[in-house]
Amino acid sequence: MKRLYFARFFFLSNDELLEILSETKDPTRVQPHMKKCFEGISKLDFDIEKIIKGMISSESENVKFTNTIDPLLAKGCVEKWLLQVCGMILFLFQSVYISVCLYFGLFIYLSFFFCR
Repeated sequence: MKRLYFARFFFLSNDELLEILSETKDPTRVQPHMKKCFEGISKLDFDIEKIIKGMISSESENVKFTNTIDPLLAKGCVEKWLLQVCGMILFLFQSVYISVCLYFGLFIYLSFFFCR
């Protein structure tokens, strides 16, 4: 059932999924499996209180989230806070995409207008 709720669990073996689900009180136990669940993300950036502040790529690039994610509010449901991580990644991607489109759209418009 957990795999149906969070489809990225299908990338994990039964043993890896069992390891994640057995350690629900400690969200940092998911760290070794992040590469299999999310391409390009090697681990999550936790603070002292185990609140997720961002993600870290395989190349050690740190991307801060606009909002923090508190895994302890999920009350042991790992799939709930991992869905929040997915939502935050999607939000960051959309905001960067919109910024780039606005920048280049404005650049193309200005270069067309002023280079006549």
